[in-house]
Amino acid sequence: GSNEILCSLLLGFGQMAMMTGYYGSSNVLQSVFRSVNVRDPSRIDVHAGYYGQSIIYGAYTIANLFTPTAVTVLGSKKMLVIGSSLFTLYLVSFFYLNSYTFYLCAGLMGVGYAIFYSGHSAYLAEHSSRASVERNSALVLSAACWSLIVGGGVLLAASLLTPPTTNAPLTTKIYRDFSTNEILLMFAATASISFISNVLFCKLPTSVGPDSLIYTSPKPKLPFFKSVYLMVDTLMQPRLLLLSFYFLSMGLLNGFILGVFPTSFAFTKCLSSFRFLPALAMMTIGFGDVVMGLLLSFLSRRIRNFGLIYSISIGMVLLSISFFLIYLMIPEMAFVRPTDEPARYIEPTVPLCLLVSFLIGTADACVMTARTVISAVAMPERRDQVFAVSKLYQSLSSAVMFFTAPAMTVSSFIFLLGGSCIVGTASYFYVVSMTNCAKVR
Repeated sequence: GSNEILCSLLLGFGQMAMMTGYYGSSNVLQSVFRSVNVRDPSRIDVHAGYYGQSIIYGAYTIANLFTPTAVTVLGSKKMLVIGSSLFTLYLVSFFYLNSYTFYLCAGLMGVGYAIFYSGHSAYLAEHSSRASVERNSALVLSAACWSLIVGGGVLLAASLLTPPTTNAPLTTKIYRDFSTNEILLMFAATASISFISNVLFCKLPTSVGPDSLIYTSPKPKLPFFKSVYLMVDTLMQPRLLLLSFYFLSMGLLNGFILGVFPTSFAFTKCLSSFRFLPALAMMTIGFGDVVMGLLLSFLSRRIRNFGLIYSISIGMVLLSISFFLIYLMIPEMAFVRPTDEPARYIEPTVPLCLLVSFLIGTADACVMTARTVISAVAMPERRDQVFAVSKLYQSLSSAVMFFTAPAMTVSSFIFLLGGSCIVGTASYFYVVSMTNCAKVR
């Protein structure tokens, strides 16, 4: 009914506001901390941007094992409020930036990440019927998927409202320097938008209709140790062991898109003068995500198994083109430190960077769609556990990648990403063939 639609839209817009704050910061995090470290080395580590995101995903991985059982104790609405509040706390910590507060708040945000998503799925089930769950899920997703575009807009506004720094130390002259005022304005904006999500979640309706999924399709409430056992048992199933390669590759890709690739814009000398490039690239990735998401939704209704087979094939082709262009144009050390090294073969330009950003965004929509579909069909009787396992592997590989990022070159990143995508895709199609054979029998 109309109440379900209102709940879905509030949930979607709340998620958009919360993730806008996070995406708006993660895109430039390593570049920002480099600027802070150059001005005051004792304040925070030069690679704190990568290490902080490693802590976020590491805490999320661990908390994900426990938060699903907390829903029965706290309820979905309180979970959403607590989870989104920890996101806002993380962004507020940038006003008092130092190693201790940042790493502590990063860990708390990782826990908040897990709390939020456990509450998110529970709230959606409570306020959907069997007939409306697909529509409501689509409404939530359509609102939430604008996070990258809005986050890029916030970064762009912060850059437009602050003049280029003119008194940066000499060591910062060859890369994009973020002034103190620009950093404060950027995180004031992202924290304010994140706070909107806190307010929206506090105002969420709590009344549950008689045709809610929690009544018509109730899930058994398992004891804590029983649910942990079921999770571990799902992890050890042959199909999930095979799919782990695919889920791990998605985590590497997610970290690369959000934190590593955008860093090269600030650290590459010939690109560093384009102050608005990180914001424009973020908006372009989001635009590619939205466009491909709409196209996949249209084609999936008309072509059988499109989301299962064709979407991952298209995604891997787009990723191959993107990785090849990045290898050709980004200097070897541009993911780690400022560099004036020449490009290998192609001089990087703003249009070329935006083209790669668009390709990455479209590819991301393809592989995420494939993840959702394979999670549903690989083990239908344990659909929720499979999806939780996929997030577990994804966050774990993101955490490891960010932790090792300061020691990796462009070549090593491309080799790691390309190799993991090949192995992951091969394991994905093998599981699809196993699933099809099981259906035939």
